[in-house]
Amino acid sequence: MYGEPRKDSLCIARNIVFEDLRFNIDCELRDPHEPDLMGYPHPHNFQSYWYETGPRIIMTQFTKIGSEAAPVFEKHACSNPATPRDDGYKILIKREGGRNYWHSLMEILSFYFTIDALQMSINKKTGKPYMSAADTSKIQVIILDKHDNKNYFELWNYFSPKPVLTLDEYVKDPSTKPCISNLIIPLPGAANPLWQGDWDPRICDHSIIVSTIRSRILKHLKISAARDLRSPINVTFIDRKGSRKLINSKELTDALIAAYPKVNVNVVDMAKLSLKEQISLVVNTDVLVGVHGAGHTHVLFLPSQSSLVEILPADLGHRGFRNLAGLRGIRYFSDHAPMAPSDKPDALRDWHAEDVVFDKDAFMKLMEVAIQSVAHRGLLDSDVS
Repeated sequence: MYGEPRKDSLCIARNIVFEDLRFNIDCELRDPHEPDLMGYPHPHNFQSYWYETGPRIIMTQFTKIGSEAAPVFEKHACSNPATPRDDGYKILIKREGGRNYWHSLMEILSFYFTIDALQMSINKKTGKPYMSAADTSKIQVIILDKHDNKNYFELWNYFSPKPVLTLDEYVKDPSTKPCISNLIIPLPGAANPLWQGDWDPRICDHSIIVSTIRSRILKHLKISAARDLRSPINVTFIDRKGSRKLINSKELTDALIAAYPKVNVNVVDMAKLSLKEQISLVVNTDVLVGVHGAGHTHVLFLPSQSSLVEILPADLGHRGFRNLAGLRGIRYFSDHAPMAPSDKPDALRDWHAEDVVFDKDAFMKLMEVAIQSVAHRGLLDSDVS
């Protein structure tokens, strides 16, 4: 994958005391000029990320280190082996918002990458990985932000059945102990390499990492990827109801259904479905189509030999979903649609919020290419004409 020349950081700490909404860490920061630390960023100089996320902001807002933390350790007698202790791994997460599927998935995958890295990386002091496979069952995710939603919580507890808790819930949980053995602040969503190359076509394809992510999530959600290879072609049209609506979507989908009577065309408002329902639909989809948006993140779950169709707002050169389709080995087709007529001056119009209208002939041409590309999916043997 492509990446930027920057250093992204994660944190793992031992011996913590939780009090007054702060995680107090029993260690002193070393002098960054010591020879074995040269080239490593000091925590005060960690990378900053959008939406006030990442280790630097979490450490500033939710932790105390060293001398600031010492009095709390003495108060709770956490150095005494007889003191009750939580021997699990607390994962501190501050989300970008929790409402955008793409942004949320990037955060969740960065968390997965962090835990994978800690199981592969050797602690020089012990000669063993920082975490074992058994350790992952002790993970508990704590959501620090105040966003009023619990979207995608079912993916945050991939490694462990322990409930994902907001900070308020963690404080009120009667099982919460002040003394904690392990704390992890994972890589933030903005550090995810899948963010790289959003605006340029990439030639990376058939990524083992991306395929593994897909398999993990399907298994975790208990979604079967098996399907009848003789079944008719399934087209799923994402019918957006919020921003960037396709205002003539009914005209276009009616024309598509009339032109392809042997194709199953599903017109779906994804916002009305649970995450599991959405993914269950997509794993049985041959052509996924819609206006540019987070719904195209579902290319991650399309079956092999399928196609993704993206209708982009005029002049938008986003290539993120094209590149993700490539990483999955999925065919990709796109076209641009002008913004719908409006009394608002063009200078004040932002593609993020504006509806679009798409020419019917252009839409049918785009869909013909996509449908014909899957005409021989599985055991299908349809003529092109």
